[in-house]
Amino acid sequence: MINPSHNMTLTEKDNGTHVQVSHGDIVTLRLEAIPGTGYSWQIAENNPELLKPLGKPEYEESKRKLIGGVEHQIFRFKAVSPGTTILKLLYYREWEKGKAPEKTYQVTVEIR
Repeated sequence: MINPSHNMTLTEKDNGTHVQVSHGDIVTLRLEAIPGTGYSWQIAENNPELLKPLGKPEYEESKRKLIGGVEHQIFRFKAVSPGTTILKLLYYREWEKGKAPEKTYQVTVEIR
């Protein structure tokens, strides 16, 4: 069970920010995605020795369950060592090589 007092949830409104967390904290990213279109978020930059991914990303469906509707892609990381890392994700279709991502998400995470 994740202790909610040590879990920081970041959303698209946090894009471009600098956040501070403590060693052992869980950082959750909750980003809008429309997987029915083939788009998904992929980690492009992160130092896993500081911010360790916890499992594979999951999808949280909308309560209305509209086909092709917006869902949230959930990523979880654990702050395992002190330091600073850039966490950067790209929103694109994996099969479209050489095409610029539809969206970019980046946050600087400082672990104390």
